[in-house]
Amino acid sequence: MNWRSHKTILVVDDELNVVLALQKRLGEAGYRVEIATSETDAFRRARMGGIDAITLDVGLRDEIDGLDVASILKRDPETATIPIIFITGRADAEFEARYRACGASYFLSKPYDHAVLIRMLDGILGHDEVAEMQRLSQAKRRQPV
Repeated sequence: MNWRSHKTILVVDDELNVVLALQKRLGEAGYRVEIATSETDAFRRARMGGIDAITLDVGLRDEIDGLDVASILKRDPETATIPIIFITGRADAEFEARYRACGASYFLSKPYDHAVLIRMLDGILGHDEVAEMQRLSQAKRRQPV
């Protein structure tokens, strides 16, 4: 069984065609995918639990942008540890400063190759998978025979 099938990615973008394309590509790669097309949907879904990573468009057309969404999620104890990958068409100096200030660690500039996003997610979430396997292995070694 593919380890990706146990990982859920929340795709947040206000453009439905982008959401559907990411849902298709990530699903084909084996990930489970949830979608949100507004900041309200993103907050609600992230706080429900079970989200392993978030792709987040910076230029949401809501009252707040993706950087504000990330700042709020990073301050919330329920969602603070979820890795966020920003997807942006404007990686300028202002973005760089705000991006670092909100506590996020990853971003891709548009246009980007979907394979790069999948490799990025594999790197982020695969590290978690290896750590979990090591933890289970150590726990088994401590059990009496």
